[in-house]
Amino acid sequence: MGYAYPVPCPSTRLIRVLGRRKKRTPTLYAVLSSLPRNARIEKQVLVHSGRFVPSDPESSEEVDDEPAVDKSPEFTQGDITIQHHECPGAEIQVHYEISGFPPSSEACAVVFIRDSDMPSLRDALIAQAVVQMKAIQDFAPFLERTLAAKAFVSHQSSTRGSLVVPLLEAMFGNEIPALTIVPSRYVASRAGSGWDWAVTLMAV
Repeated sequence: MGYAYPVPCPSTRLIRVLGRRKKRTPTLYAVLSSLPRNARIEKQVLVHSGRFVPSDPESSEEVDDEPAVDKSPEFTQGDITIQHHECPGAEIQVHYEISGFPPSSEACAVVFIRDSDMPSLRDALIAQAVVQMKAIQDFAPFLERTLAAKAFVSHQSSTRGSLVVPLLEAMFGNEIPALTIVPSRYVASRAGSGWDWAVTLMAV
């Protein structure tokens, strides 16, 4: 249902080749300083069987012998650009990719952020971006059922890494999911490269 590709050294060719895969899966490319056991490339894959047992949400009775149903995941992606109304040069760019099985809450997402260069305006821009994200129906499962989040923050944006927590606070309030921050040399998506950071979300 979702993929992440951490690699130990920059490789535009690698990203170009992997980007040829079928564009129906949330995908993140991260260049790291090193990998365990001196590996050259590591592929992290999140897989869902796609099997569900039908249930009646209005019934409290459980049916053990109900046959399982196979579903195919639904994929969506989009872009959000937020500009400050008093300073058009200050903006935040967001690209998201989501895969899930509606109406089930089981889903995964990758959210890429290209940050603003004006620190005094970042909080306001992040807040506006989160408002738009919450208005997108495909984000609904993550607002209440996110189990874990992992943030890949590029080294050149290390001073901007403090935005990861404010973004999650704006999305989840005091119920921030378990968070892992991974220092990265480079963060890219199929939609583009040079993202300041990205966050993967897993809803159950």
